[in-house]
Amino acid sequence: MTFPVTVGHKGQRAKIYRPAKDFPFYRISFKSAGKRKMLTFSSYGDAKTAAEEKLREIHKGQQSAGLTAKESQDAINIREMLSAYRRETGRQLSALEAVSTCIAATKLLQPGSTLLEAVNVYSRTLANVKPKTITEAISEFINSRKCKETNPGERARLSPVYARNVETWLSKFSGTFPGHLVSDLLPDLIEKYLAQFSNLSAKARNDRRVTVGMWLRWTGRKDYVEPHQLQKLLECDVMQMEPLLDARIEFYAPGELLKILGASEGALRAVTALQALGGARLEEALRLRWEDLHRTPGYIEISGQHAKTRRRRLLEVGPTLARRKPARFQPQKIPTFWNQS
Repeated sequence: MTFPVTVGHKGQRAKIYRPAKDFPFYRISFKSAGKRKMLTFSSYGDAKTAAEEKLREIHKGQQSAGLTAKESQDAINIREMLSAYRRETGRQLSALEAVSTCIAATKLLQPGSTLLEAVNVYSRTLANVKPKTITEAISEFINSRKCKETNPGERARLSPVYARNVETWLSKFSGTFPGHLVSDLLPDLIEKYLAQFSNLSAKARNDRRVTVGMWLRWTGRKDYVEPHQLQKLLECDVMQMEPLLDARIEFYAPGELLKILGASEGALRAVTALQALGGARLEEALRLRWEDLHRTPGYIEISGQHAKTRRRRLLEVGPTLARRKPARFQPQKIPTFWNQS
């Protein structure tokens, strides 16, 4: 047998070298990922079998065939460390991302400095920032708002409808970034959240911007985000309000309103008349009592307890609203239904 022996497999080649005088082992030589690799074996049969197996792996595209034992062990250790990192933080990081980020950061350091030293210095500058995930911070924020309760029989400090909307919108925001810390937030992430509502109106997106901004300011007061970062988030382009297009204002014609009033009765009829003819908001009208309609002559009193802005205001009772119920409905005469006792 003439050495070195060449072993081939579908265009791939490996060579087997016989033992040398001071090295009593067979060696196989092959190329993987552009690098020459060498393995040793005690017998020719083992060397030939290993050479054929490596060539088949290389042909199938398995670059791991060219790794040394130490390189393979390093790869396994890296995988275990990344798995532990994901379990501890909830964040997933690939080996390529970890290495590329480390190299890019190291290039920015002064000669002689290490990345760990730079991170330690940076951490000390943010000593007052408390690590808190977005999910935890939003849950804490929502619970803090639920504590704003009043005595039985008094109006709630927060509108139940508004509080429910805020909870729904922030829960959606939380679900967009599972495992992220509040300090991880960037304008790009907020843009990703708002992009989910591209099919909604500009007002709907603005409502969500206001809600996220309110929550961000709360996280700043809780020291969950660094002040400079908070300012950048609040002032970034994606958090700026979108202009609202002038939409056509819909209204009921007199005949249509007459049909609505005629189909309603009791308190519902009074609420409808107060909105249509007196200018009361729906929630305000629902909070009113009959005595509020007669306390101030010529006006309907919306007390601070009932008003949306929590400030007392008076609604003028116009001729149509002041009219008492006629004997029968007439399209040209809109009746009054609220003046009950």
